[in-house]
Order: sequence, then C-alpha cells, then structure tokens
Amino acid sequence: MVARNIVNGRSTEGGLWAFMTGGGGSGGGSFERNEDKYFTVGPFSISGSTSAYLTFWHKYNILPGKNGGVVMLGFRGVDTDGDGPDNTSDIDWLYVTPLTSYSGNLLLTDSEGQPVIWRDDFGRRILWCWNGKSSTGTFDWEFAKVDLLPYVPESSRDEVYVRLYYKQYGQGTGFGWWIDDLEIRVSRSDSLPANASATDKWELYEAVGEEIGKLSRSGTHAWWNHNGEGGDDYLKSGIDNSLITRPIDLTNARWARLSFYTRFNINSLSGAPPDCVRVEVSADNGLTWTAITLGVRWGWGVSGSEYNESGKSMTGIDSGNGWVEASTLSRLSVDLTPWRGFVVLLRFRVVTTNEDGYNHYEDPTSDIKGVLIDDVVVYGVSLLTGVEGSTRDAGTEQCCGDTVYLEWWERMMQTYGDPQGVEL
Repeated sequence: MVARNIVNGRSTEGGLWAFMTGGGGSGGGSFERNEDKYFTVGPFSISGSTSAYLTFWHKYNILPGKNGGVVMLGFRGVDTDGDGPDNTSDIDWLYVTPLTSYSGNLLLTDSEGQPVIWRDDFGRRILWCWNGKSSTGTFDWEFAKVDLLPYVPESSRDEVYVRLYYKQYGQGTGFGWWIDDLEIRVSRSDSLPANASATDKWELYEAVGEEIGKLSRSGTHAWWNHNGEGGDDYLKSGIDNSLITRPIDLTNARWARLSFYTRFNINSLSGAPPDCVRVEVSADNGLTWTAITLGVRWGWGVSGSEYNESGKSMTGIDSGNGWVEASTLSRLSVDLTPWRGFVVLLRFRVVTTNEDGYNHYEDPTSDIKGVLIDDVVVYGVSLLTGVEGSTRDAGTEQCCGDTVYLEWWERMMQTYGDPQGVEL
C-alpha cells in the first residue's frame, strides 16, 4: 500500500491511498507482486448510533477474477471458533457488502485448476469484489457506501475497525486501487444527551426555566454541540460533527439568504488545526460541500463579546444573552444566491483539534459553552411570483430547534392566507 500525493486525486487536499499491483512504493511501505495488501482505519465507536456509514471515493483497474478489493469490518467479543467468547485481544474480521455493490468476483483456482475458497474469520466466503475498470470502464472515480450497523453487534460497537483489503492472487494490470475521501458518518437520536459514549455531539436540547433565552433563543428548543460530560460542557476534542438540513429547493429563487442565531465559546488560538465551526452548502445531495465561511471557521472567542460599528464582528453582535445573528459575523457569507436553480443541503459543521494542551473554549468563566444554533431560516424572492419567501413554518413554535422547514412563501400563503399574518 502506498500513500501518495497524486495530482489527479479526487480531492485537492492531502494525498490518497493507492494499492499498486507492482512492487516498491513510498510512504506506506513496499510490497511484492502477488502479495495481498490492506490498510486499517480505527478504532472508532458507533455505540448508541441510529445510523453509521462508511463512505469513500475510489477508482480501480484490477485484473478480473484473480485480483480484487473488498471491505472488511473488525470488532471484538464474537465467538468465531465455537469454544466460547474470543479473547479480548482478538479482533475478528467480517467481509461486508456495500450498498453501492461490488463490480466483479474472485473465481480463484490453484495450479491444478481446483477452486480456491477465501473466507473471513466468520466463515463467510469472500467472492464478490471490485475489479475490472471503475466507472463503466473509464477508470474514473466512483462513490462507495457501506451501512455498518447491520454487521456489528450492539455489544461490539464501542471499538470498530474498517479494513480495505486488496486481494492479489494473479498478475496485475499495473494500476491497482486508489482510494480518497474516506469517512465514517455516524448519527444518533436527536433527543439523546451528548454523553461520554457519543461521538455525535449535536443534541436537540430542550431549555427549561431560566435556561429559556440562554440555551434557546426563541421557544424552548435549540441545537447544541457540547461535551455533556465531566461537568464542563465545552467542545469535545477530536470531533467532526455536522448538523444537516432537509433539502432546500432554490430552483425558482431570484435570490436567497441564510439567517440563524448562534452562541459559541471557541478558542481563538490558531491550533493545528484550531477548533472550527462553519456553514457548508451541497448542491449534489451531500456528495461534495462548499464552505461559505472565510477560512475554516466563522469566528472565535465568546459570541457577542466584541462590537464593531460596521455592524460585523469576529464574534458577532450581541442581540441578547450572547446570541448573535449570522449576518453580523464578519467571516461568514449568508448569500445563497450562487446556488439558485439547485436543491441544496446546508450543514453546520463543528471540527475540533485533538492537539495536547489545547483548551476547547476561549473563556472558562463564560456561561456560554460549546456551540448553540437556533432560528434557522432561508428566505428570498421567488422568480414565479416575485414576492418574498421563507423556510420558517409559522405554525411551529419550536422553529428550527426541531427542524428546518422548507416551504416557499407562495405555499405558505395557501396554508395560512394573508402573508401579513405570518410571523417570520
């Protein structure tokens, strides 16, 4: 396996993993011809998840029938040899089938023409795989997705590994298997607390009593990314969490803008990387994302703590209790007009560093902890009617703490009558 910076990789950042059929290599070691190759990702936890997916992009030119690439999952605590639970030091590997399907098979035979059966640690035959040329013979990039939860028992979800395994039984083509943008995407129930075992720290929080107005801006609900353990509630180290909207239809928009309110307490130090929170837009159902922030984060420090007479600030302008409206953040663009004509997704993404000694807050004395988001609205003017529109549902008090509503104004007029009576 070779980790290389390849100029025609799918992403522009960093390198990609490449299984080459020839010997030699750099970065990831060297391998001989006809030698199996693999790399392993993990451990990671999918405990308490309502969904967990492995996704990546890859392209391949692999000898059909003799060589191929497969996905395997590793976990502990399952009896694979019939003599009781395995020793805790053992990781068993399970061959899995992606949702996007394999493209070929491995029909291996020995020198006498007899079938050679390859099995995983659970006795499952490894037959289907990726081989031939990717993307209908063009050697272009393909998207792959694996649903992890059906394969991993609940008792084994605290420690999970992914292995991409290149089986090389015959001579190669000279190209091999290239892999890029590998991700583990995990989500859990919105109402579950962000406790110690959770890797997804976004929580749909219900404010009560004196919390209302502080932990929710309007109504009683807001989205909160926080640690929820140890009594500090600051951002957790080493996370990459995204809160994603429903699809938002901008196909008939003349112009569109995003509005939301946020509270945050983010370390202003640069870090490697620093703690970040940003907004990203996708026009291809989440396959690719474009940030609408300047740099990797929309701001830092304690929200609303700085004031700029221009109406913008690195911390935003305080509208009460530290809540700031998105358009007052100097490093965030709220103009969605470049995406008119598309159906888009928005995601609010929190990424934190795991650098030793990095504090995941700016001010430990502030009552603002982590990142809070409320009152998310996309509004604009429709080409069809020329009147203003909004995604907010006037009949729902918990707007955008529960969900982001996606009705254009003309549809709201049909439901609620006179637009003057609709509260935005």
